[in-house]
Amino acid sequence: DTDSIHRSMSKHEILFALLGHPGQLINSEKSEKGSLCAYKCTPLAKTLLNKTEVAAINQIVHTGCFFRRLCDYVYNFDDLSCADKYEAAFRFMLDEFIAGYEKKIACLERDLLVDDALGLGFISARIADDQEWIKTCHHIVSEEKCSKILEVMHRVYPSNANLVRMKEFIHGVFIDEVKNFVRYGLDLPTMPSFISQLTAHQIRFIGKCVNEYRLIYFDLKLSSLE
Repeated sequence: DTDSIHRSMSKHEILFALLGHPGQLINSEKSEKGSLCAYKCTPLAKTLLNKTEVAAINQIVHTGCFFRRLCDYVYNFDDLSCADKYEAAFRFMLDEFIAGYEKKIACLERDLLVDDALGLGFISARIADDQEWIKTCHHIVSEEKCSKILEVMHRVYPSNANLVRMKEFIHGVFIDEVKNFVRYGLDLPTMPSFISQLTAHQIRFIGKCVNEYRLIYFDLKLSSLE
């Protein structure tokens, strides 16, 4: 019947909106400054669906608006050399998360085609795990905190698996820089605020000692060859 057709259309458009592509039933709203701020049901959708469905859809597709902003951030960045190692790591992980999310939406579309009885509750439940990382990363990007991503991620205490991986990966970049300084005498990274002054001093002291011993070793080795 007509109602089932409208609901089928709305589910199809919800999936597109979740990937950042609103359509006839779901459209983007812009702020006074012209920036993208939300996805919501259009007046046409409000004539085809009841108020409960419209409210539920508006809540679901807001994730798609955040997702679109993250895609723009990751894929519309021409010069990666402008980003520091931590922001580059942030983009790398986001790229991986985006690919996984897109695959999930494709699987979700397949499930909805197989079982037409599945509705908004099913869609909402399937994307629940992704909403936390999308919202958190969108906040970081929109607040222009990417240049301080190491500090920001240190203050995040996520329950979401993707954010846990993101935090561990970015911390790993910092740990590798410290290791390279201590072992090989490479540039010492700027110490973040969560590293105490005592710990920072100890790292510098150990690195300096190791480098001095390395120079002594090479001098002795050269002397033995003469």
